[in-house]
Amino acid sequence: VRRMAPKVRVPPTKAVSSSNQNSPAKFPKADPKGWSDEQTWTFLRAIGVDDEPFKSDGVSSELLMELSEQDFGTLGISQVQARLLVGEMKSLAGGMAIEVELPDAALSAAASVLLARLEDEEDEVRAGAVRCLEACCPSGDRRTLGFLLAKTEDASPRVRKAVMQALAKLASKGDSGVINGASGRLTDGDASVREAAVCALGSLVEAGEATVKLANMLLARLEDSDPRVRKAAVSAVGVLGRGDLGKDVMWALRHKLSYAPPLVRAAAIAALPKAVEAGDATGVRIAAAMLHDDEEAVRAAAVKVLVETKSSEKPKEREGKK
Repeated sequence: VRRMAPKVRVPPTKAVSSSNQNSPAKFPKADPKGWSDEQTWTFLRAIGVDDEPFKSDGVSSELLMELSEQDFGTLGISQVQARLLVGEMKSLAGGMAIEVELPDAALSAAASVLLARLEDEEDEVRAGAVRCLEACCPSGDRRTLGFLLAKTEDASPRVRKAVMQALAKLASKGDSGVINGASGRLTDGDASVREAAVCALGSLVEAGEATVKLANMLLARLEDSDPRVRKAAVSAVGVLGRGDLGKDVMWALRHKLSYAPPLVRAAAIAALPKAVEAGDATGVRIAAAMLHDDEEAVRAAAVKVLVETKSSEKPKEREGKK
């Protein structure tokens, strides 16, 4: 059965009065009037809407501005998206409360809409807006990052997790403001948020540039109750650097190997190769000693480190040892 296009007609274009001509547009780049079809579809994709029904029914930007919630439903749009779009299309024409200017008009409109959605009452809408912002906004945009950092305290774990993931993609490496914001979620009450925060810091912190405080916070995640967080912390140890701080990291890992519970010891062993210089046998010696641990999980982690270390050696290095 072929879906019928919504029965909405665009009114004839009216001449612009001189008074309107003299009134400066609040944000002309976000105004959908005059968009090409391709820009209309770009806008829809950027805010997370399937553009195929709009393409097949030939919905132009002007028609898009006239659709009702029922019309959007006819096009297969969810009730929540329909509710949002009806108000947003009107706001774009008159000027959004939050405005973003990007090189592309459709993406400018999409980013403005998505930032406004960050304050929606439904957490899935807010989380979806964060994920879409990650895809359509340029990396390093200070205004977007500021809005995202403000949502690190959102009441919903799914929003906080999405924010951590977006910050990891959009922020520049070494951005101290974003690093501080992500650090605050290392002790979040939700494990998925803690995991996302550890991963974000692992990608944002410059190797060797971590502070002692941040190093201690990341190392503490090796003792997290959730295995996903511990695994993420193992990978993040590599950003803590070597040198003076590296000595502290090695001391902390040795301490965990001596006194921590089995699962934490296993995580500490897995982190060893990331905490020593390439070719340094320290990690290998420590892992080899743990082959005699009482716990199977610890012995298995030690074997894994030793096997991976051996397989990563260059052929010439192995020949030199013969």
